[in-house]
Amino acid sequence: MVLLFMAVPGFMVFGIGSVASAILDLGLPWSTLIQVSFSAITKSVLIAVPLFIFSGLAMLRGGIAGRLVNMTTALVGHWPGGLGIGMVLAMGFFAAFCGSILAAITAVGTIMMPKMIDQGYPAPFVIVLAAAAALLEALIPPSNAAIVFSALTNVPVS
Repeated sequence: MVLLFMAVPGFMVFGIGSVASAILDLGLPWSTLIQVSFSAITKSVLIAVPLFIFSGLAMLRGGIAGRLVNMTTALVGHWPGGLGIGMVLAMGFFAAFCGSILAAITAVGTIMMPKMIDQGYPAPFVIVLAAAAALLEALIPPSNAAIVFSALTNVPVS
């Protein structure tokens, strides 16, 4: 807590707290701590996480996300609740392309959420629907969650 009040960046606060806890409470030697940390950050499969986020942001800037939203809205927009269904479908398609919850909610949410609020959907409903639809990413490969799980448990990604 003291470090937070001293305006130390959050990642350093958590890092210092974790190291202090591992050494003082668990009694881990420095060599083990360094070895485990180094082996965790050198896993080549983890490079997929920032690349997925980059691909999602590239799709947003390139206009592919807007076209995807237009396609799903054209497919189901005429149904009752069509904009909500369209957002869920667009999030699902986008998750299949990029694999990142953050990128999906940024790309599709920034386009669909204002449209839905303008059409009379309640703002809390729109926010919860966007968050729930973005969680589909964990179920649709390629998934950042599956990649991190495989890296932590030494299970093959495939």
